[in-house]
Amino acid sequence: MATRRHVLVGAGAVAGLAAVETATRRLPRAWSAAPYSIVVVLADDMRFDYRGLLSVFASGPWIDCTGAAAQTPMCAPSRASLFTGSYAWRTPVTSNPTASGMKQLEPDTVATRLHAAGYRTALVGKYMNDYPWDLGSGHVPPGWVDWAACQSINWRPAGLHETDYCFKWASDYVRSVPASQPFFLWVAPKLPHAPFTPPARYKNAAVTLPALPPSFDEADVSDKPPFVRSKPRLTADQIATYKLDRLLQGRDMLAINDGMINLVSALADTGRASSTIVIFTSDNALTLGEHRLENKGFPYEESAYVPFLVRYPGVARRGEWRAISLVDVPATACAIGGTTAPGPDGLNLVPLLTNRTQERAGAYVTPPDRLKWEGVRGARYKYVEYTDGFRELYDLQVDRFELQNVAGRADLATVQQQQRTLLQQLRP
Repeated sequence: MATRRHVLVGAGAVAGLAAVETATRRLPRAWSAAPYSIVVVLADDMRFDYRGLLSVFASGPWIDCTGAAAQTPMCAPSRASLFTGSYAWRTPVTSNPTASGMKQLEPDTVATRLHAAGYRTALVGKYMNDYPWDLGSGHVPPGWVDWAACQSINWRPAGLHETDYCFKWASDYVRSVPASQPFFLWVAPKLPHAPFTPPARYKNAAVTLPALPPSFDEADVSDKPPFVRSKPRLTADQIATYKLDRLLQGRDMLAINDGMINLVSALADTGRASSTIVIFTSDNALTLGEHRLENKGFPYEESAYVPFLVRYPGVARRGEWRAISLVDVPATACAIGGTTAPGPDGLNLVPLLTNRTQERAGAYVTPPDRLKWEGVRGARYKYVEYTDGFRELYDLQVDRFELQNVAGRADLATVQQQQRTLLQQLRP
């Protein structure tokens, strides 16, 4: 029988910056020759369809990975997996209220591994929801050298909007680290998380939002599981609220775009553009009325489908459709840094990013709180099994808004069995 590892590897605005990046492109070099620095930018609750609002990605050698999923689409469990390389249900952090379990995980994370490998490590912004800061206001988790987490004594935005401060701190950090020192920098703005408060300069900004998806206030949910079928159609007040939330999130993205431009500029100005890998993603997405639902933690695209863009020196701009899980981030960072990952569930994405020679068969997705369902999101299909026996199967190639559940259809019986087998193999 195939092992889980065999399954994972199996079949199946910025014009000036663009000129700088084009000039510095070259083939990736071995870590032993000169290590790459690594920057991870983790937005909070950012939907996949909002990545088009960031002009920083409109040019330059960004790899736009359009097959990425959050392994558990909720802030704290997703972040625990991002730090540890383990699925949430291997850890004590399975929901936001259980974030205190991160204390047990801190001795072995991507930060401790890279710090031991010679990296200077830094985090600015949001660390974990409901983190137990009772450990002391000066507490810094193991592995982190420079620490400016929200709620810690080093978080000092003064008069700056928190997102502006977060990126300013990160950009200043890039400019301050000696050129000979590789660094691992984790940048975690709290936007576009609720209450969706953009900086004052964007309070009334015009922004062109993605169109409302046809899944918004879905008319016919008879093919959905009971928890969706029990939801009534949205009221006029709910519709107005969700539309306002979408607008505010769009304005939030303008601030994140400013910060990303400044951060990439700092890399270019310091000569680090050719030796720094940047990963931009989000801990999960946010459902705002799609399938009549609100918030996150669902298997549907609006909750689990996340942006994932990578700037890898020497690799040309392209789209990448193959499956990725957020749990792959620490495995990838540790591989770049010449060390091993802290957890067993991530896949090193370097071969995929540089040569397209490695891919997941699918990303394993589970809910927070209780393990009521398990799913797999692949390049084409999404399959979900519920503990009550209900099944969902969506052909994302023709039905990306998941309007038609095709589970149980005779002509797709072979596909469904393949997806079921894949899900069984991906389970930890």
